[in-house]
Amino acid sequence: MPKPKVSTLGKNIQVLGHFNPRLFVPQWFADVGLLASEEVGDVKNEIIHEEIAQFALDWVSIRVTKDRLAASTTRVGHIEPLRDLVAGTLDLLTHTPTMSLGINHDYWFDFTDRDSFDAFGWTLVAPSNWPLMDRPGMAQLTVQGKRTDEREGYVRVLIDPQLDGGYRVNVGVNDHYQVDSTPAARCTPMIVEIINARWFDSIADSQALIDDLARLASE
Repeated sequence: MPKPKVSTLGKNIQVLGHFNPRLFVPQWFADVGLLASEEVGDVKNEIIHEEIAQFALDWVSIRVTKDRLAASTTRVGHIEPLRDLVAGTLDLLTHTPTMSLGINHDYWFDFTDRDSFDAFGWTLVAPSNWPLMDRPGMAQLTVQGKRTDEREGYVRVLIDPQLDGGYRVNVGVNDHYQVDSTPAARCTPMIVEIINARWFDSIADSQALIDDLARLASE
Protein backbone atom coordinates (compact mmCIF):
# COMPACT_ATOMS: atom_id res chain seq x y z
CA MET A 1 0.00 0.00 0.00
CA PRO A 2 1.25 3.53 -0.71
CA LYS A 3 2.03 5.67 2.30
CA PRO A 4 -0.59 8.29 3.11
CA LYS A 5 0.28 11.94 2.68
CA VAL A 6 0.86 13.33 6.17
CA SER A 7 0.27 17.00 6.96
CA THR A 8 0.17 19.00 10.17
CA LEU A 9 -3.29 20.25 11.07
CA GLY A 10 -2.22 22.32 14.06
CA LYS A 11 -1.00 22.51 17.64
CA ASN A 12 -2.88 23.41 20.78
CA ILE A 13 -2.09 23.78 24.45
CA GLN A 14 -4.66 23.19 27.18
CA VAL A 15 -4.26 23.87 30.87
CA LEU A 16 -6.80 22.74 33.46
CA GLY A 17 -7.34 24.76 36.62
CA HIS A 18 -9.43 27.63 37.96
CA PHE A 19 -9.59 30.69 35.70
CA ASN A 20 -11.45 33.99 35.57
CA PRO A 21 -12.55 34.29 31.93
CA ARG A 22 -13.29 38.02 32.24
CA LEU A 23 -9.56 38.69 32.65
CA PHE A 24 -8.67 37.31 29.24
CA VAL A 25 -9.78 40.17 27.02
CA PRO A 26 -7.61 40.84 23.95
CA GLN A 27 -6.46 44.21 25.28
CA TRP A 28 -5.04 42.59 28.43
CA PHE A 29 -2.69 40.49 26.30
CA ALA A 30 -1.54 43.68 24.55
CA ASP A 31 -1.17 45.62 27.81
CA VAL A 32 1.18 43.00 29.27
CA GLY A 33 3.18 42.68 26.05
CA LEU A 34 2.11 39.18 25.03
CA LEU A 35 0.40 40.37 21.84
CA ALA A 36 1.03 43.41 19.70
CA SER A 37 -1.47 46.26 19.92
CA GLU A 38 -2.10 46.12 16.17
CA GLU A 39 -2.93 42.43 16.44
CA VAL A 40 -5.69 42.86 19.00
CA GLY A 41 -7.21 45.58 16.85
CA ASP A 42 -8.26 42.87 14.38
CA VAL A 43 -9.98 40.40 16.70
CA LYS A 44 -12.57 37.96 15.35
CA ASN A 45 -15.27 35.86 17.06
CA GLU A 46 -14.85 37.71 20.33
CA ILE A 47 -16.95 36.64 23.31
CA ILE A 48 -16.23 37.91 26.81
CA HIS A 49 -18.49 36.58 29.56
CA GLU A 50 -18.13 35.43 33.15
CA GLU A 51 -18.33 31.83 31.92
CA ILE A 52 -16.18 32.07 28.78
CA ALA A 53 -13.73 34.30 26.97
CA GLN A 54 -12.76 33.55 23.41
CA PHE A 55 -11.31 35.34 20.42
CA ALA A 56 -9.30 34.64 17.30
CA LEU A 57 -6.44 36.50 15.67
CA ASP A 58 -4.77 35.83 12.36
CA TRP A 59 -2.54 33.10 13.81
CA VAL A 60 -4.03 32.01 17.14
CA SER A 61 -7.36 31.18 18.77
CA ILE A 62 -7.81 31.53 22.53
CA ARG A 63 -10.64 30.09 24.61
CA VAL A 64 -10.86 30.31 28.39
CA THR A 65 -13.57 28.83 30.61
CA LYS A 66 -13.65 28.61 34.37
CA ASP A 67 -11.77 25.31 34.31
CA ARG A 68 -9.68 25.44 31.13
CA LEU A 69 -7.30 27.69 29.21
CA ALA A 70 -6.80 26.66 25.58
CA ALA A 71 -4.77 28.23 22.77
CA SER A 72 -4.33 26.82 19.29
CA THR A 73 -2.76 27.57 15.94
CA THR A 74 -2.93 26.03 12.49
CA ARG A 75 0.11 27.98 11.32
CA VAL A 76 3.27 25.89 11.30
CA GLY A 77 5.36 29.05 11.42
CA HIS A 78 3.66 30.15 14.65
CA ILE A 79 4.23 27.04 16.76
CA GLU A 80 6.88 28.69 18.94
CA PRO A 81 4.86 31.91 19.40
CA LEU A 82 2.00 29.70 20.62
CA ARG A 83 4.28 28.20 23.26
CA ASP A 84 5.55 31.64 24.27
CA LEU A 85 2.03 33.06 24.52
CA VAL A 86 0.76 30.36 26.87
CA ALA A 87 3.93 30.18 28.97
CA GLY A 88 4.02 33.97 29.21
CA THR A 89 0.37 34.14 30.24
CA LEU A 90 0.83 31.62 33.04
CA ASP A 91 4.07 33.28 34.11
CA LEU A 92 2.07 36.43 34.82
CA LEU A 93 -0.67 34.52 36.65
CA THR A 94 1.31 32.52 39.18
CA HIS A 95 -1.50 32.96 41.71
CA THR A 96 -3.86 31.04 39.41
CA PRO A 97 -4.54 27.44 40.53
CA THR A 98 -3.75 24.86 37.83
CA MET A 99 -3.24 21.11 37.83
CA SER A 100 -2.53 19.65 34.37
CA LEU A 101 -1.22 20.41 30.92
CA GLY A 102 -1.89 18.99 27.49
CA ILE A 103 0.42 19.69 24.54
CA ASN A 104 -1.61 18.46 21.60
CA HIS A 105 -0.55 17.75 18.03
CA ASP A 106 -3.05 17.21 15.21
CA TYR A 107 -2.29 15.66 11.83
CA TRP A 108 -4.07 14.59 8.66
CA PHE A 109 -3.44 11.31 6.86
CA ASP A 110 -4.67 11.56 3.25
CA PHE A 111 -5.11 8.23 1.45
CA THR A 112 -5.24 7.89 -2.31
CA ASP A 113 -8.21 5.51 -2.41
CA ARG A 114 -10.79 3.63 -0.37
CA ASP A 115 -8.80 0.39 -0.35
CA SER A 116 -5.77 1.92 1.39
CA PHE A 117 -8.06 3.90 3.70
CA ASP A 118 -9.88 0.72 4.78
CA ALA A 119 -6.66 -1.29 5.04
CA PHE A 120 -5.25 1.20 7.55
CA GLY A 121 -8.29 0.79 9.79
CA TRP A 122 -8.20 -2.98 9.50
CA THR A 123 -4.50 -2.99 10.43
CA LEU A 124 -5.30 -1.24 13.71
CA VAL A 125 -8.64 -2.97 14.39
CA ALA A 126 -8.65 -6.46 12.89
CA PRO A 127 -12.05 -7.54 11.46
CA SER A 128 -11.30 -11.10 12.61
CA ASN A 129 -11.82 -9.90 16.20
CA TRP A 130 -15.44 -9.06 15.37
CA PRO A 131 -16.85 -12.23 13.76
CA LEU A 132 -20.48 -11.39 14.62
CA MET A 133 -20.40 -8.08 12.72
CA ASP A 134 -20.84 -7.58 8.99
CA ARG A 135 -17.76 -5.86 7.50
CA PRO A 136 -16.59 -4.26 10.75
CA GLY A 137 -14.38 -1.21 10.41
CA MET A 138 -12.73 1.37 12.64
CA ALA A 139 -15.03 4.32 13.34
CA GLN A 140 -12.77 5.86 15.97
CA LEU A 141 -9.88 4.54 18.03
CA THR A 142 -8.19 5.83 21.18
CA VAL A 143 -4.92 4.32 22.42
CA GLN A 144 -3.25 5.43 25.65
CA GLY A 145 0.18 4.62 27.03
CA LYS A 146 2.36 5.55 29.99
CA ARG A 147 4.83 8.37 29.71
CA THR A 148 8.41 7.33 28.99
CA ASP A 149 9.95 10.27 30.84
CA GLU A 150 10.01 10.91 34.59
CA ARG A 151 6.84 13.01 34.64
CA GLU A 152 3.34 11.99 35.64
CA GLY A 153 0.73 11.70 32.91
CA TYR A 154 0.16 9.78 29.69
CA VAL A 155 0.29 9.92 25.91
CA ARG A 156 -3.04 9.38 24.17
CA VAL A 157 -3.55 8.96 20.43
CA LEU A 158 -6.97 9.51 18.87
CA ILE A 159 -7.51 8.17 15.35
CA ASP A 160 -10.65 9.51 13.70
CA PRO A 161 -11.47 8.54 10.08
CA GLN A 162 -13.21 11.17 7.96
CA LEU A 163 -15.11 10.35 4.77
CA ASP A 164 -16.22 13.88 3.92
CA GLY A 165 -14.18 15.27 1.05
CA GLY A 166 -11.86 12.32 0.52
CA TYR A 167 -10.27 9.46 2.39
CA ARG A 168 -8.77 11.25 5.36
CA VAL A 169 -7.89 10.28 8.91
CA ASN A 170 -7.43 12.85 11.66
CA VAL A 171 -4.74 11.70 14.10
CA GLY A 172 -4.38 13.60 17.36
CA VAL A 173 -1.58 13.11 19.88
CA ASN A 174 -2.36 14.29 23.41
CA ASP A 175 0.89 14.70 25.38
CA HIS A 176 -0.61 14.98 28.87
CA TYR A 177 1.17 16.06 32.07
CA GLN A 178 -0.57 15.61 35.42
CA VAL A 179 1.01 17.93 37.95
CA ASP A 180 -1.57 17.43 40.72
CA SER A 181 -5.03 15.95 41.22
CA THR A 182 -6.57 19.28 42.24
CA PRO A 183 -5.80 22.85 41.13
CA ALA A 184 -3.17 24.69 43.17
CA ALA A 185 -1.21 27.91 42.60
CA ARG A 186 2.09 26.09 43.20
CA CYS A 187 1.43 24.01 40.06
CA THR A 188 1.43 26.97 37.69
CA PRO A 189 5.22 27.62 37.68
CA MET A 190 5.70 23.88 37.27
CA ILE A 191 3.47 23.88 34.19
CA VAL A 192 5.41 26.81 32.73
CA GLU A 193 8.62 24.83 33.29
CA ILE A 194 7.16 21.80 31.51
CA ILE A 195 6.03 23.86 28.52
CA ASN A 196 9.48 25.39 28.12
CA ALA A 197 11.44 22.20 28.83
CA ARG A 198 9.36 19.70 26.90
CA TRP A 199 8.10 21.66 23.90
CA PHE A 200 10.51 20.44 21.23
CA ASP A 201 10.68 16.92 22.67
CA SER A 202 6.88 16.77 22.62
CA ILE A 203 6.85 17.73 18.94
CA ALA A 204 9.57 15.18 18.12
CA ASP A 205 7.85 12.40 20.07
CA SER A 206 4.52 13.05 18.36
CA GLN A 207 6.22 13.05 14.97
CA ALA A 208 7.82 9.68 15.75
CA LEU A 209 4.39 8.25 16.57
CA ILE A 210 2.98 9.66 13.34
CA ASP A 211 5.86 8.24 11.29
CA ASP A 212 5.25 4.82 12.82
CA LEU A 213 1.53 4.97 12.02
CA ALA A 214 2.31 6.03 8.45
CA ARG A 215 4.62 3.04 8.13
CA LEU A 216 1.87 0.72 9.34
CA ALA A 217 -0.50 2.24 6.81
CA SER A 218 1.82 1.27 3.96
CA GLU A 219 2.39 -2.35 4.97
